Amino acid sequence: MYEQKPRFPGAEPWWDFDEECRKANAELEQALDKPGADRDRVLSGEGEWSARDCIEAAANARYEAKKQSAQKARDEKVQRAQEELFKRLGEQEAEDRRHAEL
Repeated sequence: MYEQKPRFPGAEPWWDFDEECRKANAELEQALDKPGADRDRVLSGEGEWSARDCIEAAANARYEAKKQSAQKARDEKVQRAQEELFKRLGEQEAEDRRHAEL
């Protein structure tokens, strides 16, 4: 992340897109904290599992399902941010063309 916003013509939409992506990635990591800890606790051997292979498979499958769900949510947020970026860039280009015609 930048310590300060980049300063070049047209940087603002890119900065906003970067911020939205950063937030979406942070939300993904946060969403995986508890499922990851739950999986790790089960796999750490704290229990005397009779069917350890089944327990491991189920714990990993549950984590992967949570991960896929969180990644899908992140991808949707990034897609919306990208659509907003493209819209704003198009608006900037249109404004630049209007000024060039004057």
